[in-house]
Amino acid sequence: MKRIFKYPLDVVDFQVVNMPKDAELLDVQVQNNGLQLWALVEPSAEKVDRVIAIVGTGNPYPEQAEPDRVQGYKGDKPLTTIGTSKKNHIATVQTHGGALVWHVFDLAEVRKD
Repeated sequence: MKRIFKYPLDVVDFQVVNMPKDAELLDVQVQNNGLQLWALVEPSAEKVDRVIAIVGTGNPYPEQAEPDRVQGYKGDKPLTTIGTSKKNHIATVQTHGGALVWHVFDLAEVRKD
């Protein structure tokens, strides 16, 4: 049975979020002074790492995620592909009373060769 799970996000360029494969990323909002990602998941599915990008308004848009820039990546092999054509916008959120605006993207599930 599918469920909606919540995952905390840090405000960094790239980060890994471990979640069930083929999760549907629903939204990102501020809750308790932090960014939270909600996803519809099948809890029993195989767990995978997904790369989430957070881009501030006016900042450069990432074309790819270099392994050393992905917070939380713990693989022993380099990331060989982060699907640059799969940049799915999840949400735009405001923090600090609207002074900072963040655009959150799902880059891809991480493939490790």
